[in-house]
Amino acid sequence: MEREPGFRRRRNGARSGAALALLLAAAAGARAGTPQVLARFADPGAWQVQASDDVRAALRMAAGPGGPALCLDYRFPPRVAGYATMRRALPLDFPAHYALELGLRGEGPVNGLQLKFLDASGWNVWWYQQPAFAAPAAWTTLAIPQRKVGFAWGPDKDHTLRHAAALELTVAAVHGGHGSLCFDRLALTRVPAPRADRPAPRPDAGSPSPGTVLQTLARQAPRGEYPRGLSGAQDDWTVVGVDGGRQTALLSADGRLEPFKGGWSIEPFLLTTQGLIDWADVRPVQNLRDGYLPVPGVIWRKGPLELEITAFGSGTPAQARLLARYVVRNTGATPQRVTLALALRPFQVNPPQQFLNTPGGFGPIHAIRYAAGAVTLNGDQRLVTLGAPAGFVAASLARQPLPQLLAQAPQQRVDRTQDDGLIQGALLYPLELPPHGERSVGIAIPWTGTPPPPIPGAGTAALELRQEEAATTAAWQARLGPVRVRLPPLARHFQDTLYSALAQILLDRDGVALQPGTRSYARSWIRDGAMMSEALLRMGDARAVRDYLLWYAPHQFSTGKVPCCVDWKGADPTPENDSQGELIFAIAEYTRYTHDLATARRLWPHVESAVRYMNTLRATQKTAAYRQGERILYYGLMPRSISHEGYSAKPMHSYWDDFWSLRGYRDAAWLAQQLGHARQAQAYTRAADDFQKDFFASIRNAARWHRIGYIPGSADLGDFDPTSTTIALAPVGVQHELPQALLRGTFARYWRHFEARAAGRTPWQSYTPYEWRNVDAFVRLGWRARIPALLSFFFAGQRPAAWNQWAEVVWHDADAPHFIGDMPHGWVASDFLRSALDMLAYQRHRDHALVLAAGVPPTWLDGDGIRVAGLRTPWGPLSYTLRRQSDGSVTLDVPAGSAMPPGGLVLTWPYGGRAPGVTRVNGAKAEWHDAELPITRVPARVEIRSRR
Repeated sequence: MEREPGFRRRRNGARSGAALALLLAAAAGARAGTPQVLARFADPGAWQVQASDDVRAALRMAAGPGGPALCLDYRFPPRVAGYATMRRALPLDFPAHYALELGLRGEGPVNGLQLKFLDASGWNVWWYQQPAFAAPAAWTTLAIPQRKVGFAWGPDKDHTLRHAAALELTVAAVHGGHGSLCFDRLALTRVPAPRADRPAPRPDAGSPSPGTVLQTLARQAPRGEYPRGLSGAQDDWTVVGVDGGRQTALLSADGRLEPFKGGWSIEPFLLTTQGLIDWADVRPVQNLRDGYLPVPGVIWRKGPLELEITAFGSGTPAQARLLARYVVRNTGATPQRVTLALALRPFQVNPPQQFLNTPGGFGPIHAIRYAAGAVTLNGDQRLVTLGAPAGFVAASLARQPLPQLLAQAPQQRVDRTQDDGLIQGALLYPLELPPHGERSVGIAIPWTGTPPPPIPGAGTAALELRQEEAATTAAWQARLGPVRVRLPPLARHFQDTLYSALAQILLDRDGVALQPGTRSYARSWIRDGAMMSEALLRMGDARAVRDYLLWYAPHQFSTGKVPCCVDWKGADPTPENDSQGELIFAIAEYTRYTHDLATARRLWPHVESAVRYMNTLRATQKTAAYRQGERILYYGLMPRSISHEGYSAKPMHSYWDDFWSLRGYRDAAWLAQQLGHARQAQAYTRAADDFQKDFFASIRNAARWHRIGYIPGSADLGDFDPTSTTIALAPVGVQHELPQALLRGTFARYWRHFEARAAGRTPWQSYTPYEWRNVDAFVRLGWRARIPALLSFFFAGQRPAAWNQWAEVVWHDADAPHFIGDMPHGWVASDFLRSALDMLAYQRHRDHALVLAAGVPPTWLDGDGIRVAGLRTPWGPLSYTLRRQSDGSVTLDVPAGSAMPPGGLVLTWPYGGRAPGVTRVNGAKAEWHDAELPITRVPARVEIRSRR
């Protein structure tokens, strides 16, 4: 999950005992209702100023309303997020009930304001924050009630603020720029405890929020009148868009459509002579065009009536629009009269359980206007009808239930505004359906470019929609087609998911920026991007990777530090020490697959800077202090960070960081050699060797220290985290250099845990489908027989299965409302893709061989078997066909022109229970070695007789 930056500070020197006593007495002795000053801002020497990478910050004195004040001046460079902070020691004991006052003024763009209290360890932080703070030009007293001071992060399980050791005031970049914030005093007032008979205060003063109103109304309304997510159930959805577009829509599993991020939705209803049909009256069925293309649909069936909803993005990023077609069918033998209502409602498809980056639930409609077949919402969002409705109706959602709204007579012109954002409206389409007949209408919503005109004629509109869908389908077939994988019918869902996952990565992009999602994770992490880049390269999409690297790399800080992530605010300075290695790996991988040395030269300065920064980080861990006691576990590693989400409360020495750093050193040496930088290649190789020696010594020492038989996730904790350890095998490629007993112990323990969970012997609530990486580990460990059980379990976690996708979190109770991250999740899609492709062919790092079909279940070889064509490798496209004949013999065909790496091709024997029979390669008898058959020339025809 996305984390708030955990900025760690140096501790100030101790204040004098008398000063500490005065501060403690001020808080402890404050009388109820009497403000006690905790901090004045007359002494700049009491404060330290700090700033994140490339941000400038300074303190200066100024005149306040009652004396001296202190100003924090800041300057954020373009494309850089981060913070500027002023900090001082401030020991405090907080009363049980209090309020704070902060006197301030300032100037500059809208940015975040944060008031933080830190405990003596510096790890636990409480804060008050305004994420978008417009600094007042005149001196203002900011009132801060206790309920708005909350726990921010830290390992402490007790989140009540009782004591503090330090105070920080921070400007966090939103719009960046430069400006100042000036402060003159911080005061605390004791307040009376709330009476027992008085209801607890709401999180915000004033009227209840629209989101609260919606959930209250949903609980009171009949099931089906409001979406699942507002009605106490889990909503599922998928993404709709154009390749490389800047906008995406969400289509829910019930058929609701959210055209814009955080915005309103379009919800279908059917009005019949028997009453209203909504999602609760049907069992929605989902589908994708041809089983894999990103043209999703939902079908409702109720008696003889059927409603089919299809949504897709059409056009190019410069001229993109969302199209949706609604087909109402009468499958019966008697005529049907029905009204299709497309309701425009002030809530998102993204449900209220989603809270990161784009909080779900409410999607306000403040203004709505209908005229001449077009609806304009909130002044600038336009919906165009394809097939003329009878008219439009609108009302306040809070005052008029949906059935009453839909019962109104349709109007030809509507113009309504409402400050609370709770307008709802509906397009009404009365339809006469003959026996076995159908009618279709559609809508178009422009994302970019020139808006299309309404199309009143139903026949013309239907033709337009069919043509647009056919063009979109053809474009996606071509886009996803460079690599062709054909599997037998029992593996068809696996095959379809392979291509759907590729489309999901492309759709989750924001322009050229690879990102794991479009709502909760609508920002680009280099961690996710590097692994998505590998998947894209193997599926033949090098251009998307090149564009991404040329966009991301320039966000590197002047120190050489690679930002963990980048979004519209700029480069995030949170220290995640895997980032340098991931950027170098992505650049090297692109170069290996494309041999594009011109782009490698453009990106080379970023590689050099990243290596220098890695050397600087390592130097802090190679001092004499790390030669004794427990600290020897950390000698020569990368410093603590929160790149691993399990360590967000308190940074750890994560081996995830070290595996990526080792790969970064090795790839930097390889790139230097390719670009003719011999001296740097030698220096980087020595650095890699030295780092690997210290790193692997740490692994062995940590196993002894913690008395464990596996590779831990971190040196500090000795924790069990096999899904993170998978990267040691791929893409880092040090499987055979690691302590083998610890490596196999890691995944043997995972298998025992997995079996117990899958069989129901171990209760579980949720898991993250990043576990797909363990499939890859099992392939490389030669544990083919265990792979089908993993496939069965993970595919059962798709929601919904017909959309070939995973959310970031899979819950055991799929119907209960939970946070699930983005759906589909692009990094999960890449983990599936990388593991799936390694099942078909993987690069073995120790000898640079391509190992064929090492993860393929033997049942896949029956009949036509498996066919792979054009799978990208660093040595060119790989193609082969592998099948089991009716007589039990096995044949492998590798055509001329197929990839031939330095270590050759290797076929692994798929039938573990019996040995292969007589084997011939191109007619010559060949020998197996440890169930492996080497192939050194193409074309190659391998014939393996069945052993009777």
